[in-house]
Amino acid sequence: MRKSPGFFKAIVVVSFGIFASCLAQAQSYPSHPITIIVNADAGGPTDIVARALKDIMSSDLGQPIVIENRTGAGGIVGATAAARAQPNGYTLLISGAGPLVFSPLLSANVPYDPAAFKHIALLTTLPTILAVNPKIEAKTVAELIALAKRKPGELMFASSGIGTPSHLAGELFKQVGGIEIQHVPYRSVPQANLALATGEVALSFTSPSSSLPLIADGRIRALAVTGNEQFKQAPQIPSITQAGYRNMEVLGWFGLLAPANTPNEIVNRLYQSAAKALADSKVREVLSKTGGDPALQSPEEFSRYTKNERERWGKVVRAAGIKPE
Repeated sequence: MRKSPGFFKAIVVVSFGIFASCLAQAQSYPSHPITIIVNADAGGPTDIVARALKDIMSSDLGQPIVIENRTGAGGIVGATAAARAQPNGYTLLISGAGPLVFSPLLSANVPYDPAAFKHIALLTTLPTILAVNPKIEAKTVAELIALAKRKPGELMFASSGIGTPSHLAGELFKQVGGIEIQHVPYRSVPQANLALATGEVALSFTSPSSSLPLIADGRIRALAVTGNEQFKQAPQIPSITQAGYRNMEVLGWFGLLAPANTPNEIVNRLYQSAAKALADSKVREVLSKTGGDPALQSPEEFSRYTKNERERWGKVVRAAGIKPE
């Protein structure tokens, strides 16, 4: 049926009205308090990052920022709440890689499209630490691989749960080293670290903030940090690249995101505010205590980064034969 000129005029008017409404909303943003959902426990690294940024971003934006911890399902609960929020810049998400990279690869029932979030800024990155129980005779990565090859399937590695970065770091280590080690999932990072310290398992890939005190006390032994460079908080630990394993980079990270369809003007305003916070020396000091370094990326760079991470780890998951559940 042929449409009348009035029909097309109405479409133009409606479209212009929507555009004008979004533009006005962006120009007046923010006009009331902002909530940042943290999909992890209070006091953990994700929460510390959020609270480090909060005061400076609040002052810069001229509105209070409320931190809301939404835990559960490895961060999926909080990410789902953020994904379903109104795309108006008043509900944001600070998350690590788990719900945005790993969970979608390992779960068939993630109720959001991780690529659909509006990426605002990558905030910080941090390496993991490859550590062993002190009773393990290996003092280097090469010696650990040689030991695993002498005892195929006998060594066990701990993780903080199936599909977590520590789990997939172990799977990548198996593939890069050509070894067979057994995965033992625990319910949390502290439980996995306790298993390593008591000798229930031989090795683990663990976070700096949780493992450095155990390393200092001699309860576990660090063999390498899983980055391309040495870790400035513990320069005595070699990087895994220095140890001769270039394909073993495993970086944790935290980023700021918004629901899909959040206007670009609002995203850019939030990016500028986050950048201002990350430039503050006190914020950088707080982040360093979590083992992280500021790693600011723009919305476009951060979006590409998470896409590349999903592709990279997707290959690891497929090579390990892990099926989404």
